Amino acid sequence: MRPEDGMRGGFGIQEGNIEIVKSVIAVHRYPPNSKTGEQSDAFTAMRWDVRKLNSEWEAQGDDSLEQIQIRLGKPGEMRPGKLADPSNMDEEPEDLGADVDTEGNAIYSEPDKKVGGNWVAMAESLVKCGFKPDVIARGCATDYEGMKLHVYTKDTGRKYVDKRTGEQKNATELLCDRIHTHPYDKKGKGGSKAGAGAGAGRPAGVASATGKTVQAPSTTGTSNGPIAPVERLKALLAEPTARLQAVIGTGKPVKRATFQQAVSLELMARKVSIPEHRPIGEMLKSDEGLMEAGVECGFLVDVEGGTVQFG
Repeated sequence: MRPEDGMRGGFGIQEGNIEIVKSVIAVHRYPPNSKTGEQSDAFTAMRWDVRKLNSEWEAQGDDSLEQIQIRLGKPGEMRPGKLADPSNMDEEPEDLGADVDTEGNAIYSEPDKKVGGNWVAMAESLVKCGFKPDVIARGCATDYEGMKLHVYTKDTGRKYVDKRTGEQKNATELLCDRIHTHPYDKKGKGGSKAGAGAGAGRPAGVASATGKTVQAPSTTGTSNGPIAPVERLKALLAEPTARLQAVIGTGKPVKRATFQQAVSLELMARKVSIPEHRPIGEMLKSDEGLMEAGVECGFLVDVEGGTVQFG
């Protein structure tokens, strides 16, 4: 997890506009040194299969992809995992093992282990460019599919010996300094796996489970003034899509944070504006606001236990 154990360059693309077509967690190992046979240890990485874009954020004439691998940590501490339903906030990923070339759609981490390597710097740069921290925290690789961003390589000032060549090199890290398209803002995609999961690929406002039209909270207010956040939440829960139903339809307590995140993802999927999105989030973060919402929307709140329960 130490910075000096990061990937130190070798990202594939050093700078430019790119689109992430596929994103997985993978165990990677570089081939041995052709002269000495020495080989570096395997590592777990966020692997992006990307398409180069021009200055207008359009493909450069072909469909060829390149790979970017950003070190996350050691396979003994974290490795590829599998989420059967990336839209289910309560699902724990299945451990897919530490064999080289294993791929998964999520991170599986041993208890009390944290990601390291160059991913820390990349994640921090994404947040500075407006990427939502709660999406990063999910640990779902496919949440990045569809993102268009500009990346560049920064020299960290550290030195290392490349085991593949025996040469001393400058350690670098890949960073983002602009996000042109956030993946959760793309049409037909929510904050979970692109092209899969509850409601993906459907127009915003159509419930995949019932086929009924679900009205997003109004953006105009009423003649009596702006609509209160609790009323917006009631409208959101009145006819839940499968994404929300997976959380509120369990009939058992779910984590408060899980419910909050599900609401946030649903608001993004329905393209509710940030000025209207924010008051709902602030209401749910407050104990008083959450309890008021529970009374109005018909769910039980256990503040001390940190859970909510529907039905």
